[in-house]
Amino acid sequence: MKQNSSVGNAYAYAFLKVIYKDLNFSSFTHLVSDMLDFCTLINAYPSIEQFLSNPTYDSKKKKQFLNDFFSDSLNPLIINFLNLLCDTKRIVYISSILVVFLEMLLKSTNSYIIEIEVPRTENYKIDLVKLNLILSTWFLKNKKDAQFDTINFACFKEPLLIYTIKQKSELLGGFRLNFLTESKVVDFSIATKIQKISKVLDY
Repeated sequence: MKQNSSVGNAYAYAFLKVIYKDLNFSSFTHLVSDMLDFCTLINAYPSIEQFLSNPTYDSKKKKQFLNDFFSDSLNPLIINFLNLLCDTKRIVYISSILVVFLEMLLKSTNSYIIEIEVPRTENYKIDLVKLNLILSTWFLKNKKDAQFDTINFACFKEPLLIYTIKQKSELLGGFRLNFLTESKVVDFSIATKIQKISKVLDY
């Protein structure tokens, strides 16, 4: 699997510019849905990515494969984009291009993925309504200007927070927030507090 952030940035940004053109909400949601379906397939079946990223297979074979298996299920814009990657031999970087595309998509729609790490106990509860209110306010106050166009549909004016919950056996209590789209970690776990106290005592 080849990774190249500069290639990923350039092509992901170019594709976002294409889908922004003459955009309406219906076409945008269908395009994004198809792109997410393709990303899901890539993750579920690694052999697809292995074939596309293998430089020993020529572009014609890869384009034929994409058209045979996806032309009826994916939006023509996506098929054309994938064919362009084949023609320019950038399809070998498909993984990094998709990762960057999804990151840009989240930021352009004012969306954020937050992983909540909680203790592995049956009775542990977290107030998501209160947490959502606090974090939404925080994201509004600390929103940075995007380096690319943002989607201006009314439904994207307020931050959209997408939560995933992961149980961690090493957490004694409290919780830890991983802001996956912001590369930030906020630690409210008891284990971390104990570690800090231990360091003070050792000193």
